[in-house]
Amino acid sequence: MDRSEIRVIKRGLRREMRTSRDALSAQQVAEGSTRVYEKVLALPEYQTAKVIHTYLTFGNELDVQPIIRHARAQQKRIAIPLFIKGSQETPCIEITSLNEADFYVGEWGLRVPRIVQHVPIADIELFLVPLLAFAPTGSPPTLQTTYGKSARLGYGIGYYDRLLNTRRHLATPAPTVVGVAFNLQLAPTLPVEPHDEWLDGVIAGL
Repeated sequence: MDRSEIRVIKRGLRREMRTSRDALSAQQVAEGSTRVYEKVLALPEYQTAKVIHTYLTFGNELDVQPIIRHARAQQKRIAIPLFIKGSQETPCIEITSLNEADFYVGEWGLRVPRIVQHVPIADIELFLVPLLAFAPTGSPPTLQTTYGKSARLGYGIGYYDRLLNTRRHLATPAPTVVGVAFNLQLAPTLPVEPHDEWLDGVIAGL
């Protein structure tokens, strides 16, 4: 399978998974997010991490805001991506609250903190990664997650692939990378390209 064929398959799967996820009701999103919240908090890797990289929920994505609130209450630092349109650079920046007044709406309708505080990528110990689809390899889980090592299909921007590749090649202890999703985002298989980064595990709800 050549690269152009892989990209056609990925585009189709993105459309399919986005449609399925967007069809979830608010109650279903809340129920699935609560289950993931409980499983994340039980992870030893979450409990010991001092710096966590996650995302600000957009649309019908799995809601990680309860995780952010809990992490902040535990004095953990929370980093999110700062997407810059037209740039290959996506800095990691810290958020210290979820108050709407502390954000403005930036590129693609995403929330951006009014005060930008950069977080060194080397400090990040745990990544909670959004996705459109995932496919487990079938290898035994090494984490207390719903699924073990998995391929990930993102939104096609390549941010997480670049970020995780950079972080994993630093001379500091390797981070833990966990996808968070709904079970309906499980795919039988996913075509993988050389630049695609793997997830150490996936926690899914609903």
